[in-house]
Amino acid sequence: VDVRGFGETKTRAWRASGEYFGNNGAEFFFAYQVGRSLMGARMIDVMAAEQSLRSSGEHDLPMELVGVGAAGPVVLHAAAMNPGRYPKVTTIGAIESWQTVFDSPVTIHQLENTAHAAWKFYDLPDLVKVIGPEKVVIENPVDVMGRPLTDR
Repeated sequence: VDVRGFGETKTRAWRASGEYFGNNGAEFFFAYQVGRSLMGARMIDVMAAEQSLRSSGEHDLPMELVGVGAAGPVVLHAAAMNPGRYPKVTTIGAIESWQTVFDSPVTIHQLENTAHAAWKFYDLPDLVKVIGPEKVVIENPVDVMGRPLTDR
């Protein structure tokens, strides 16, 4: 499933620097201005897609979530909102913690990985704890510049 800002709904950078904010920087700011978050909207997209598949009656097997890149934090949020619902949640090429974003003076394309003021209350590893660490697979994590972490 392509959540908003991915696949066919991917935009090009406009009104906000694509170099640092990514292609969805303007969408992030639009959501912020109306009291929403792009992360939250994407999480709703994931849950709506699952509901649509289940209500069609064609898919009643357990579903696994996989988030690539900026979709990694999205699937962690969706799974944490429904603990026990997904037997496996995988992130591929995603950041592991918002703390690393705040600790770095420069980041590339991390804006869409954030949720407004959430860091005051939790970080991404806390979502893994809610989901159940045994159900979460983190493949090829990246740093805040999008480079693969090599200390694994």
